[in-house]
Order: sequence, then C-alpha cells, then structure tokens
Amino acid sequence: MQARASERRIAVLGAGLQGALCALELADRNCDVVLYDQQPQAISEASLNNEGKIHLGYIYSNDDLNRTARFMAKSAACFTPILGRWMRQSDLINTASSAFTYLVMRDSLLSPDVLTQKYQQIDTMVADALSADGMSYFGQRALAPTRRLDTSDYAVQFNED
Repeated sequence: MQARASERRIAVLGAGLQGALCALELADRNCDVVLYDQQPQAISEASLNNEGKIHLGYIYSNDDLNRTARFMAKSAACFTPILGRWMRQSDLINTASSAFTYLVMRDSLLSPDVLTQKYQQIDTMVADALSADGMSYFGQRALAPTRRLDTSDYAVQFNED
C-alpha cells in the first residue's frame, strides 16, 4: 500500500536556494518536510555569496558538445516559475544579478578567443531555451549578449616572488 503525501516524512539536506525551494514544494504537496542545514538561517551560505545567480552553463565552456550548457540553459528557464510561486514577481525581477566580468588567465584551458565564441554560443542557447517555451530568466526574455572587453587599457602585473 502506497503512503499518502501527508504520511510521507522527507528530509532535505541543505537549506540553500535549491534545498529551500525543494522543501517548500514538498510541503505544498502535503509532505512532512524537515529541512537540515549547518547554518541557523536558510540561504545564508553559498546561495547568498556565490555570485547570487543560477548558472546558465557559462562555467562549463570546455564541454565540446555544449551538452552541459544546453541542459543548464533549459533548466534555468524552468526555474523562474518555481521561484515565482514563492516570491512576488516584482521581487523576483529585482533579484536578478547584474552582469559579471570574468578575468581569463593567459594559461587558461581555453583561450579568450575560444571562450568568447563559446559564450556567444551559450547566449544563443539561453535565448532559444527562453523563447522555445515562452519562459523568462528572472523576468528577462533575453539576456545581454556576452561581450569581450578590450584589455589594452588595463595593465596587469604578476609578481613572481
């Protein structure tokens, strides 16, 4: 005999953004949920401090077939409606982080030229994922395209001590 939702007791480990939303969704389905985290307050560690965003696949640029980036883009497009059930739309839109600038080291696995091309491919994947299902990413139908900054105006010096 299968237990009814109200008879299920589920432990969720980690009260970051994903764990907290998972616990809320389960509780909304009448599950008895216990949320565990090492911190006394939810969303106070990595979800608060690690760039404050849902990654869209840009950090997985060394995947030659873009499988990870494609999956991340599609998943991120599906994430906003879940957040929207637990946050006001105006708060959701105002939560989106601003653009980031990443420094690519000269001896990186991928050159700045290759990364620029990969990021542009991911920009297209994200736009396609959002438009395919009429989704948005924190209220945005399209993201600002990746652009490469001219570094000739910047002097970077590394000391070899």
